[in-house]
Amino acid sequence: MKKINIAKLFYSNKFVMFFSIIVSIIAWCGASSYLYSTDRNKERKSISEIPIEIVLTSSAKNSGYQGFFENTQKDLKAIVQIEGNFVNKVTKNDLRVVAKKDGRGDISFPGVYRFELNAQNIGDKKYEIISLSPQYIELMVDRNLEKAFDIQDNITRTVSPELHNGKTEFSPSEVKVYGPESEVNKIDRVSVQEDISGVLNDSYSFDAKLVLYDKQGNVFKRKFSSISNETANTVVLVYNKKTFPAVLEFKKTSNIMDYIKSLISYSPEKFEISGPKELLNSINEIKSETINFSKLGIEKNSLDLELQLNTSCFILNETKKITVKLNSSGLDKKKISIKEFEKINLPNNKELSAKVTYINIEVIGPRDTIQNLNENSILSKIDFSGKDKSGRIVLPVSFEVKEDNCWVFGEYTVTYEIK
Repeated sequence: MKKINIAKLFYSNKFVMFFSIIVSIIAWCGASSYLYSTDRNKERKSISEIPIEIVLTSSAKNSGYQGFFENTQKDLKAIVQIEGNFVNKVTKNDLRVVAKKDGRGDISFPGVYRFELNAQNIGDKKYEIISLSPQYIELMVDRNLEKAFDIQDNITRTVSPELHNGKTEFSPSEVKVYGPESEVNKIDRVSVQEDISGVLNDSYSFDAKLVLYDKQGNVFKRKFSSISNETANTVVLVYNKKTFPAVLEFKKTSNIMDYIKSLISYSPEKFEISGPKELLNSINEIKSETINFSKLGIEKNSLDLELQLNTSCFILNETKKITVKLNSSGLDKKKISIKEFEKINLPNNKELSAKVTYINIEVIGPRDTIQNLNENSILSKIDFSGKDKSGRIVLPVSFEVKEDNCWVFGEYTVTYEIK
């Protein structure tokens, strides 16, 4: 058999051309196989729930501004698509999304501005950021303001005639609105607006949506601000009504109680009270606050007294107080100088010096009795309890007239220097 000389083949143009083609095909296949192997390891992944970091200009920061998302975008998070090898290990903690003002110019006054979003790789994993959504957002830039508002009652209802339309209780009773200063300042009040159908024979409760109003009385829609509560638990109280006799309250230890009772009259003698049924059933009478005799005299012979009433009850009378009147006919007054005072609970190791040596008081009583009164007829007392510090103090003086049908009109004090 004839041997083939391979070396001579390379001197043939046809062979060289054929050989070159074969080598190119082999090289192309090898490269394609390598590239296919490399691309096959690349993956794409979408990462969501990435917080958006707002970056303001330095002048905006110096003005105390901050960025506020529109309420429809309060929970807006960025979505980033990445590509690379083994991207399944990449998490949102490896990414940072920053919002910066779009375009030139500074933020020199409050307003709505367009911000561009950019995603950054902040981890040590290698990958390529393919896309970012959203690319642009609009933010309100302003100072933050928080204001508190009491919830107001704007509820229409009809209550049975034999019952009383009580107050409305809200829980919470107050809400806070916070956000851009320019928006929060437009809010004037917060209320519950409801129209209850039918006639109420008992208290009525429901969850109500809170309505905001501006200074012109129009419903205000929040766009960038937030509110601490969207709703309030609302209780429209419907109370029972009952009439009670009014009773004057006297000091139990007063030695003129019986005598002064015969000299005074009061009105009204009855009060119509509304309140919870169980509470009204436990009441027999309505007492006044304790009468202070020192406020009743010859010229000033009337006194208005508050009622001792549970805070859950309400006075339905037009007059909310008891008016006490003193029948001063047959009474007279007398000025008496008091020079001696009984001092009790004196501070230890202290020196006392009074700024006055006597005080003039006015005593009220029957004409035939009062003319015989003098300083010895009156007991005066000053209590130094808790007054152990050096310095000037003013203390009240209490009096007791030995005659059972006389009393001291007015309030008196004495100034002491404690050393």
